[in-house]
Amino acid sequence: MINAISCVLLGCLNFLGARVLGVIDAFWAGIDAAARLAPGRAATSLAQERFKVTVGELEARLVQKGKILSLFGVIGMSLATMTAHGAVIAQYSFTGNLQSSDSQLESTANDITKGTGIPNSIVVGNATFKFDKQDTALSFSTLNNDYIEFTVTANAGKVLNLNGGTLTYDVRSGGNSKQVNWVVRSSVGNFGSDLATGSTSSATFAGTTNNLTGVGFDNLSSITFRVYGWKTDNEDLFFDNLTLNGSVVTPVPEPVHFALAGFGLLFFGIQTRRFWFSSLRS
Repeated sequence: MINAISCVLLGCLNFLGARVLGVIDAFWAGIDAAARLAPGRAATSLAQERFKVTVGELEARLVQKGKILSLFGVIGMSLATMTAHGAVIAQYSFTGNLQSSDSQLESTANDITKGTGIPNSIVVGNATFKFDKQDTALSFSTLNNDYIEFTVTANAGKVLNLNGGTLTYDVRSGGNSKQVNWVVRSSVGNFGSDLATGSTSSATFAGTTNNLTGVGFDNLSSITFRVYGWKTDNEDLFFDNLTLNGSVVTPVPEPVHFALAGFGLLFFGIQTRRFWFSSLRS
């Protein structure tokens, strides 16, 4: 779709360029005709009149076509950046394995992996992922590599656009009135800043949604998310239904940028011509 828009934009620009060349040809043709009819300053005056009429007609057409080209540009850029943030690009239900069950064909979500500090973390029978009760603070959790993580990689020629997307999951404590805690981080922040933090003291699963915001989450070839867990009370932390929603798109091709830049330069030239021609008349 974006390639088609690029072709349209370039086609319009080529057409406009051809018209500009037509103006130049008309200008010199006017000079030649005027030179044959009258010598000296008369030739210049006739050529200027001829040039003024031709450029005036062309300018009106350029303005009209410029509006059309501008519309194409807006539509093209909008389509290029528009994302379907409801698309599931990674989904882990922990039903006996750590694989993603998503159906996204333009990216790959790898299996959930765990940090070296988490032993025997998957609970197959309950279809959940368990952080054993061992760390008492986030600092210990990060130091001991008590995390689970997954990576999503876009196919060649595609990028991940996650700005405006979400990371959702169900979470619970191993016992009522027993507080457990977690933090979500990502490779976008080099795992040094928190995307989200949370805690619960309920033994019943509850859904949680973390919104992904910022241009740093767009135009990514891959991204890794980590979830660190620790206890306040002596209890385990359980996760289930971990899902990443975002989009996989084709990046905006360079011809679109060139076409829009050329459009801007073309109308800059028109304004310069207006100034030049008005100075001639004065």
